[in-house]
Amino acid sequence: MDGLGDKPILDLDGRTPLEAARTPHFDELATRGACGIMDVVEPGMPVGSDIAHLLIFGYTREDYPGRGPLEALGVGMELQPGDVALRGNLANIDQGMNIIDRRAGRRIPEAGEIITILNNMVEESGGIEGVKVEFRHSTEQRVACVLRGPGISHCISDTNPNRDYVPVAECKPLDDSPEARKTARVINNLTKKIYESLKDNPINKQRKAKGQPQVNCILTHGAGMIQSVPSFQEKFHVRAACVTGNGVIRGVCRYLGINVMPCPGATGTINTDLEAKIETLLQSLQKVDIGILHIKATDSSGHDNKPFQKKEFLENIDSIVGHGLVSGVDWEDTCAVITADHSTPCENADHSGDPVPVLIVGKNIIHDEVRSLGERSCAGGYLGRISSHSLMNMILNRLGRQKKFGA
Repeated sequence: MDGLGDKPILDLDGRTPLEAARTPHFDELATRGACGIMDVVEPGMPVGSDIAHLLIFGYTREDYPGRGPLEALGVGMELQPGDVALRGNLANIDQGMNIIDRRAGRRIPEAGEIITILNNMVEESGGIEGVKVEFRHSTEQRVACVLRGPGISHCISDTNPNRDYVPVAECKPLDDSPEARKTARVINNLTKKIYESLKDNPINKQRKAKGQPQVNCILTHGAGMIQSVPSFQEKFHVRAACVTGNGVIRGVCRYLGINVMPCPGATGTINTDLEAKIETLLQSLQKVDIGILHIKATDSSGHDNKPFQKKEFLENIDSIVGHGLVSGVDWEDTCAVITADHSTPCENADHSGDPVPVLIVGKNIIHDEVRSLGERSCAGGYLGRISSHSLMNMILNRLGRQKKFGA
């Protein structure tokens, strides 16, 4: 569950959303399993969802190509050697290039039309300094952007300062190469062209009339270039499949050669079809060794500082996904791991370096005295405090696929 971990909240009587949520099915699994807490990178270090999943899946920091390439892969874009890919946010800025809303809302039904306008604008202008630009919408406010052309570099800074009511950040080269300087110029020029193309567009006039934030900017971050890594099956000699509605997690899976199962209704939002997701996951276990179910909206609720929404969504997850695990899994030959990629405390409205709960349940697990799935309860469990690298070792050990260390 993305961004599952949280901090005590006064309005929840000093409990976290997970601790306050009624989760009888997850609590039953905690009673039957072994619990602990996990540092995805190292204690106290916040981490992005993209690299967090790479680490949980057993890869290293050196395997991380940047957020941009993973976002682009996740929306089906084909990346060539030398392409620079970036993640973007559809945002609302004023005429002085000051950010009013760096997300322009979670729900932007006109996103597809806006992306078409921008792609046509760049194509009609013949690109920028010989560089072609392509945008593609992912989910909610998220956009992938790919630059293709001679003499470009991913060594550039972000234009997204990750907060509102400050100016759009200038894209700067991160080294002194002509390629980085050129790419920074391209992004800064592109940012201005996007504003000019969208500021008076009828779509934004309609949104303004409805009291909705105008979408007149794309804030970029996470520039990177694709690189080659061994597939998940080559690395661990197991087959895996994933159920997700989130673009960047689809991109992580595509990057690692993990099959993303088709699942109508998996949207990556609070309205995602959890019944379809757990049903698809259980069906996938008939064909693969490891089935992965990713749920995004726990993270979004934390980012939006909505603890009651996070609590209620966790209760919904338990009643559908938790029930599906308790009643639909053959525990004689199946092991389940329930955890998160990072904490997203509501008071932070962002990722934090706090550890996340982890639960492993299956046949012959040495269970502990933990009786509920929660941040504090899991901290007292048999697993103790582990790293993401240790988690993958534990999974491979349960599958009988872990290589012996030493002679």
